[in-house]
Amino acid sequence: MRYSIDYQQVSQGQSDASIDACPADIVFNSDHGLALIPCVGDVINLPSTAVKEGVCGIVRSRIFNYLRGPEELYCHVNILVEEADINFESLILNRPWFR
Repeated sequence: MRYSIDYQQVSQGQSDASIDACPADIVFNSDHGLALIPCVGDVINLPSTAVKEGVCGIVRSRIFNYLRGPEELYCHVNILVEEADINFESLILNRPWFR
């Protein structure tokens, strides 16, 4: 199976993300390993690249679209991330296993 994962950023309270014409953030084939897909409520920080703006915030929703081709199954995952004022230092330092 082939996969592609797109991350879209929205401001707090915004209902829809703008359409992004850039290529998918992550593309891989299940024969070559796996990718970790964040769950709703997870905090993520995906840095900017020369091609695409970064995404940082809390995962609001995930949509899995499956397409069946003649010889292969394809899954496109769209992850909607809401901007949030996140203090990454406190996120890490306040965990019991970090002390």
